[in-house]
Amino acid sequence: MNKKIILFVALVLWSALIFSFSSQRAEDSASLSRDLAKKVITTIEKVFGIDVNSNADDEDGKAGRFFGLIEHYLRKTAHFFLFMVLGIISSALAGEYSGKYKYAFAVALLYCLFYAASDEIHQLFVPGRAGMLRDVALDFCGSAVGSIVYIKTRKH
Repeated sequence: MNKKIILFVALVLWSALIFSFSSQRAEDSASLSRDLAKKVITTIEKVFGIDVNSNADDEDGKAGRFFGLIEHYLRKTAHFFLFMVLGIISSALAGEYSGKYKYAFAVALLYCLFYAASDEIHQLFVPGRAGMLRDVALDFCGSAVGSIVYIKTRKH
């Protein structure tokens, strides 16, 4: 199969994956993050043999401070990672069409910036979610890293 077609399909599918995560209601998204954070903390406790008391809720039913930090960083890392992969795929596709990697880098970053902004706007219409400019910036940084990694590792 043609490499351009494969990359185009990969770009569409990865963009759809990001859209599906953004379409989750706030409760569903938070539940996914909490479950993952619990697994990370359980692993930390097992590996390092420490009890951080992070699985227990405090008297107000809120997760402990360490748990909250882990959950926050997991969410932000997910943003970065999803858009890093988007940067890799979009750079590869643009590179296949142009053959000029500086041009491919610029096109990929423009696409990723547009998609990050539209993704945050989309979240304004999802119950309990909010669009955040700082998430656009984080997504863009992930895209830039992905594009740079692709271009720097590409055999010329």
